Amino acid sequence: SQYAEAEAYSILETAKLDGHTAGREQGREEGLQEGIEKGIEKGIEKGIEKGREEGAHEQAIETANNLLQIGLAQEQIAQATGLGLETIRALQSHQDENET
Repeated sequence: SQYAEAEAYSILETAKLDGHTAGREQGREEGLQEGIEKGIEKGIEKGIEKGREEGAHEQAIETANNLLQIGLAQEQIAQATGLGLETIRALQSHQDENET
């Protein structure tokens, strides 16, 4: 009788340990999957934002080039486009080189 109780207790404890181990493993796998999904989502969001920023910068460069061609002052172009004055000067130099 004591042997049967001890054996039953041992089986019960082994089952608990197996259950805990399986539960931890499943939790780890689910957590990893969730982490991967959130990482991908965050990466996509950052990629979209970076693309928008690059597109806006390219548009500002194109606008600055157009304004330089019509003769607007560099300071005004910098103010209108949000580009730095050094960038506007570099664009002007590039246009001057292409004209000669």
